[in-house]
Amino acid sequence: QDEFEKTYRFTEQGVFRQNREPRGAGDATRPPEDWRYQVAHFYAHDLAGLACRRLSDRLLLIYIVSAAPALADGQPLSLCVFGKRQLHRVTLTPRGQRSLPVDYVEEQDQTATPRQGTVEVLKFELTAEPLASDLEKPENFSFLGLHRNIVIYLEPRHRLPVQVSGDISNVT
Repeated sequence: QDEFEKTYRFTEQGVFRQNREPRGAGDATRPPEDWRYQVAHFYAHDLAGLACRRLSDRLLLIYIVSAAPALADGQPLSLCVFGKRQLHRVTLTPRGQRSLPVDYVEEQDQTATPRQGTVEVLKFELTAEPLASDLEKPENFSFLGLHRNIVIYLEPRHRLPVQVSGDISNVT
């Protein structure tokens, strides 16, 4: 029922987005390339005019917070990120360390090691503001379904995310 596929193509002039969804039960059993409901959109932007050197996808934020040298040095990092229909200025800000209970399995070199207990993690706050666009109303930024108070916690030894938290719209 909730099957869909979205494909993005980033260019200097804007972002192409193609949506595919099954139309009816018959389509749902077919591969996505055969689904009958397809719609394409183009969202223009001016990277230079918005002071964006590069453009990123939202899901790359997990990698960026893990690997960015500036964040490792405790400095905030600001970048342009495409949401669903427009660009946002996203800032990742280091907010120190805190203790966090964990329960996960670490797999390395075909060896599984359970990790349970409390670890000191690095805390990174994610904030976003919509940039100028031709949309009538700016879109609300979302990351993994979260809209506000977004925080990413990293295990410092491997710099791997162990938790992402935040607020979901319309949930009280």
